[in-house]
Amino acid sequence: MLSASNISKTYPNGIKALQDVNLEVSEGEIMGFIGLNGAGKTTFIKIANGVLQNDTGNITICGMNPISELKKITRKIAWIPQDGLRKFNTFLSGRDNIIYFSRLKGMNSLQINQKLDELLEHLCPAKDFIDKKISIMSGGQKQLCNLLTGFVLDSEFLFCDEISVNIDPITLDKIYSYLREYASEGKSVLLTSQNLHEIEELSNTIALLHKGKIMQVGKPKDISNKLLKYEIIDIGFEERMKELNSIKDFSLKLESIADKIIIDNEKNLIRIYCEDSLSLLPQVVEFLKEYNFAASIESGKADLTNAIITLAGR
Repeated sequence: MLSASNISKTYPNGIKALQDVNLEVSEGEIMGFIGLNGAGKTTFIKIANGVLQNDTGNITICGMNPISELKKITRKIAWIPQDGLRKFNTFLSGRDNIIYFSRLKGMNSLQINQKLDELLEHLCPAKDFIDKKISIMSGGQKQLCNLLTGFVLDSEFLFCDEISVNIDPITLDKIYSYLREYASEGKSVLLTSQNLHEIEELSNTIALLHKGKIMQVGKPKDISNKLLKYEIIDIGFEERMKELNSIKDFSLKLESIADKIIIDNEKNLIRIYCEDSLSLLPQVVEFLKEYNFAASIESGKADLTNAIITLAGR
C-alpha cells in the first residue's frame, strides 16, 4: 500500500529532516509512526501526500507516486493533520466546511452528506453540533469535524496525526473501533501520536523514527526489548522523599544492588534499572522495612515510553 525506499530530505537551512528512510505499510495495516518532536514524521507525511518533494529515494502509495501522479491519487489518500482546523472557515458550519473540502477531492454533495450522516451515527449520535458554526463549537466538536474531513473520503490510505486531542473517552473509543473496522476492509492507516497508549492500542506495527532515521520497526514489546536490556522497579513513597532523613543511605544501598537508579523528587519516586526485577524485589522490600519507609512498588519490563527516552538520551 505504501512503499518508501531511501527517502532523504534536507531543508535549505541545512537541517537533515530525513535520512535514507525505508518504510512499508501493507494493506489492512495500522502502523504507529512515532518519535520525538523534530524526528521527521511530519516531513515524511508531507512527502507521502505530495506536499513536499523528497531529495532522494522513491515512494509510492496505492502503486502511484504522490508527486508525479497527485491528481490520480488524490481520492485514494486522506490526511488528517494536527493543525487541520486552521483551514476551516469559522463562520460556516461543520457540515459546510466538510462538504467544501470533500468536493475539492472530487466527491459530490449527495455522497458527502450520506457518508457524513453514516459516520455521525456511528461516532456521535448527538450529531446536531455538525450544523453549528465552527466558531461556537467546543474544542472536542471542532476536532471531531477535523477527523470527519478525513474519514468522509473513505480513502484507501489514511494519515492520522494526534487524533485524540480534545476528544472525550467515549467518542474516542468509537473512533478506535471505526479505525479497526476501516483497516479490516483492507485499507491502511499511518498513525502519529505522542499518546503511546493510543499507539499500542491501535497499531499492528510501530515504526520508530529518530533524528530522521528509522531506528526500529516491529511490535511495541519487540521494540522495547531491542532497545532496552533491563527491567524496572518503581518505588513510590507515601511521604515526601526530601523530608526522609535516611533517603540518601537508602539510595546508596539500592545503587549497590542495581545497574542504576534514578531519583525523582518531584514524582516522589525512585526507579531501579536491573536485569531481573523478580530476583531483586525481595532485597528492595527488606531495605524498605529496614528504613521503615511506607512505599508502593511496581515492577516489570520497561515499556515503549522508556525505550524512546533511552533512545533520546543516546
